[in-house]
Amino acid sequence: DGSPDDWTTVLATFVPHVVDCVVGALLVEDPAVVTAERAWLEEVVVHRGGDPRAVDAVWSALAARLREHPEAAQVLA
Repeated sequence: DGSPDDWTTVLATFVPHVVDCVVGALLVEDPAVVTAERAWLEEVVVHRGGDPRAVDAVWSALAARLREHPEAAQVLA
């Protein structure tokens, strides 16, 4: 519905945060940063009535965009 609490809005607005988490995971050499972010985002989406597989779609799209950067793609795996 486009409201700030709608799960699709939340997911779309958190994509830059996911990218920042990938950068953070690379800087500290700890993929757990991304793992924790994914779990949290899935929980947020579910609590707002969304399908957690939507987060999978975001991860897949981001991994595809980062395929030329193997270290980044690996933390998304």
